[in-house]
Amino acid sequence: MRDGINVGGLRYTCAKARLEQWFDSQKAFNNSYKVSCSYDPNMTDHVYLLGRNLAETQICDLTDPYLNFAGGWTWAEYEKYREQKAKFLRARDQDDRQ
Repeated sequence: MRDGINVGGLRYTCAKARLEQWFDSQKAFNNSYKVSCSYDPNMTDHVYLLGRNLAETQICDLTDPYLNFAGGWTWAEYEKYREQKAKFLRARDQDDRQ
């Protein structure tokens, strides 16, 4: 979890994670933890770190390296992008081997 909260390959952070330094500690380099999140399928900009109740739920934003997926991307568009990128990388690797 050292790069952020991983949801579908995108990385997010929130006030609680920054305050508690989830990604700065040595423990973060050796371990990962499962957390409960929810998201809007029409937007990759935010996910919601679920707490025990609504007041404890945190809005998580994309981390800086992933900001190019903010501003109008849907999860379906992001999944299509990932598939296209994987296909391109497989073809490139095959070309490199030949």
